Amino acid sequence: MSRLSPDVQAALRAATISEDGLTLTLAGQLDRKVYQATAKAIEALGGKWNRKAGAHLFQVSARNVLARVLDGAALPRKNPLAFFATPEELARQVVNAVAELEGVRVLEPSAGTGALADVLREYGAHVDVIELDDTRRAHLQAAGYRVVGADFLTFTPSEPYAAIVMNPPFRSEDDAQAYIAHIEHAWTHCLAPGGTLVAIAPSGFTFRQDRPAAAFRAFVEQHGEYGLNDERAFVESGTGVQTVTVYVRKPAEEAVMPAKKASSKNTDQPGHTDFQQMVKETREKMNAQPKGGKKAKVAPAAAQEISASRNTDLPFPVSEFELEAAIARPVPAPGPILNTDQLNWLSVTALVASPLNPRKTFPQEALDSLANSIAAKGLMQNLVGRVMPGADTVEVIAGGRRLRALTLLHDTGRLPGGYLVPVRVQDMTDLDALMLAVAENSERADVEPLEEADAFVEMIRLGASVEDIALRFKCNPRVVEKRLVLAEGLGDDGRALLESKAISISQAQVIAQTSGPLRSHVITAAKRGESVKSLQSLIARNTFLVDRAKFDVAASGLEVIEDLFSSEPARFADPKAALALQLDWAEARKAALSKKKEQFFVEIRKVNDSYLQLPYDTYTTYDAPNSVFGTVIMVSTITGEVSERRCARTADVKSARAKEQAADRAKTASEATGSGGGAIRKSGWVDAHEARATALRAALVGDHKRTVALTILSTLQAQPVTLRGSLDHAQAVPITAGMTRLKEIDAKLSGRLGVNDHHLPKRPITKKFGYDNDGADVLPYLDLLMTLSLEDLLDVQSVLIAQAVGGWSEYAPMHAPYAFVTRLAADTGATVQMRLTDAHLKAYPRDRLIELAEDAGIAEGHGVKNGHISTLTTNTEIRAAILQHEGALAERGYVPPLARFPEVADTAQARRYRQDARDLAARLDGQQISALLENLGIDPTADTAADGLNVLQQEIDDMTDTELQDWQGLRDMAQQVQATATAAD
Repeated sequence: MSRLSPDVQAALRAATISEDGLTLTLAGQLDRKVYQATAKAIEALGGKWNRKAGAHLFQVSARNVLARVLDGAALPRKNPLAFFATPEELARQVVNAVAELEGVRVLEPSAGTGALADVLREYGAHVDVIELDDTRRAHLQAAGYRVVGADFLTFTPSEPYAAIVMNPPFRSEDDAQAYIAHIEHAWTHCLAPGGTLVAIAPSGFTFRQDRPAAAFRAFVEQHGEYGLNDERAFVESGTGVQTVTVYVRKPAEEAVMPAKKASSKNTDQPGHTDFQQMVKETREKMNAQPKGGKKAKVAPAAAQEISASRNTDLPFPVSEFELEAAIARPVPAPGPILNTDQLNWLSVTALVASPLNPRKTFPQEALDSLANSIAAKGLMQNLVGRVMPGADTVEVIAGGRRLRALTLLHDTGRLPGGYLVPVRVQDMTDLDALMLAVAENSERADVEPLEEADAFVEMIRLGASVEDIALRFKCNPRVVEKRLVLAEGLGDDGRALLESKAISISQAQVIAQTSGPLRSHVITAAKRGESVKSLQSLIARNTFLVDRAKFDVAASGLEVIEDLFSSEPARFADPKAALALQLDWAEARKAALSKKKEQFFVEIRKVNDSYLQLPYDTYTTYDAPNSVFGTVIMVSTITGEVSERRCARTADVKSARAKEQAADRAKTASEATGSGGGAIRKSGWVDAHEARATALRAALVGDHKRTVALTILSTLQAQPVTLRGSLDHAQAVPITAGMTRLKEIDAKLSGRLGVNDHHLPKRPITKKFGYDNDGADVLPYLDLLMTLSLEDLLDVQSVLIAQAVGGWSEYAPMHAPYAFVTRLAADTGATVQMRLTDAHLKAYPRDRLIELAEDAGIAEGHGVKNGHISTLTTNTEIRAAILQHEGALAERGYVPPLARFPEVADTAQARRYRQDARDLAARLDGQQISALLENLGIDPTADTAADGLNVLQQEIDDMTDTELQDWQGLRDMAQQVQATATAAD
């Protein structure tokens, strides 16, 4: 455990604490690291940041614990007792599961700050609490609670509690399932027979298969049930664990009294005591007029066996005073049903089991045990029955198991023929009888939940309300409703599974709320061992839930099925009708969205699945023009779920892309040709690229200086010119001069250079090398190259590097030449030559053909009356008209706009500069011309310089734009000529 750093201590000492010690406010603006450390320390002390309050809030006073750590004590471990306060909403839900609380003693172990105790006290309960943490225990005492202990697991009350409501620690340092030990201790050592225990627990035991979890799950399902809480119920308390509320009821213990010493006069009757005179008086009292003035109803003829000989003894040990008191003052029955008791003594054969008894199965082993107990100790409690009209027997309503045990003793000869059974005979309706039978079974031995559920259904049929049943059996009305759903919805297949223990009662409760195909899915999943939570998720995924309805549920009049403990969301009883209303809502939504401008389309898509997903072969949610986006309203025909997705239809995207591409091609063609018009097809662009590449590569062959520079760029992996594998991907175009020069050099080497004989070679030289690291095949070729002159090597280099430039995109050639290529063409003076062909012209739409004819100056003199070429009807006629001039156009060097190199930004200026230089040369005299030639390193007296002006102008034409503009001698001469002209003026 750590201690506070000096910076954190200083921050805490400067903080302000409210008078009640529950609010701590830090002072000033702390350094980020100091604040983080301080906040962590406050959290360890039990404080939680509250944005609204702008402070840290504590559930109990922080003064003492803060004083201890500021005095040097170590920080406590964060939540060592795994304390998570019960949120108020959940606390009320848990407390509401206990039927009666007014004046009842209730225990809340691990009470924390009293969240549950506060609600219990509000409902009138007398609450005892236990809390291990000293600070919280002091808080409870200050709140007026009776604290009866600190460590709950060591606590045993002097008198058990009628109800226990608890939120135990979910885990501890040495027990990951500490809540199980706490609940078992409460059940075993603290809860009274017939008492109710309600606990909050993690949901892990509902699906985990380890032994403790499985055993606890079986215990809960045997004695009660559980329901899922809201998955975010404890988020505000500091944990996101999913919890359940466990509701179990402890059965009442069967009264077992010690047996009296048997009389020596009658040892053949079990538990016998000789009270002959008392029996006689008792019979007389039973047939006498009661104090109330009404004659007590007497059993039928079979009951007259009570007048048997005086040797007949009482069948159970009881004092005369007790018997007299029972006859004179009948004990009132619990609840509103039994109110006029009358004891009768009847033979076993005069008694019949009631068909209203909810218990349908009686394990033989349990009956044998009960029979042995009666034989050894006597019958400890009377039976309760009623006389049916026209019958000569008594129908046993309460005590069916005891009757069967007595019958077993009688049939096996272990009871004498005159054995009499005490029966309280009274008037009862079927409903009264059924309620008594269920109550008696529940208190004596665990009645099966399904048997109890069937009994509840019968009670409803006989006129009882849910509230009547809940009041009679001291349970929450929701428990009754849940049992009714179980009985009416489980079905024969579900009942068989439950009775054979193939599924649990919790799984059966989920199955009972389903129908149709969904029911089959849920049953199959339950048989596979899926947890209750998994089954509930399966239902949620395959059911039309009410919270998914977009229409007005209240106004629809549709029946809604609601789960009792909110463990499963409400759903529609008629999902088809709900789906129809959901689709009506979707149509209205579609109409509303369609009016909005940003919607290219609105569609309703019915999905025959519980998972809503757009088919991505039909729709896309990205990489599409905004103009084609719309909305798809998806509606699940299974769950009714609605999802709106903003998307585009792939067909619309494809169409839009095609239009965009056509527009882009048209724009690119317009930029290339300098005018507007339609798109030119791919083949026309390829023709243009080939013509330009041929011109540029021819211009580079023999340009040693430039190709050396390009080789350097290639070595540096400059992408436009890199030779790394590029020759395999280069577009092949005719480079006649280059190939001719390579063949000349190859002839010097006797053909060992490896020149490609193909008329359109991608690789001018066919020689390839392997990947051997030792370079064995490279060295001979290097030696061969070294036999060539530098001039020859530079020529080879220029051909190879020329083949690597001037390319284009093969997959999308509809683009202008790359800027690098354009600039290189301008610098080299590459001249494009291209003859028009019908194949090339077929790539042009009509408007582009007319545009080309106008550009070439051949648009007039065609068709009717030698009119404009646009008067021709078909593209075929227009192409034929253009090709009539093909020879003349080629002779004058005409190149269509698509195949021309675009002018670089400074080309026009450079062209004007060059023309100005030529004009200047024409104005110079012989001496000035000689001076410029000498400046260029040319001897003006040599024969080659005889025509000085022509030589100078040729040099001007051969210079690149950069070389010409950088020629300082020319600029000086221009200034001199300008100065002479000015002086003359």
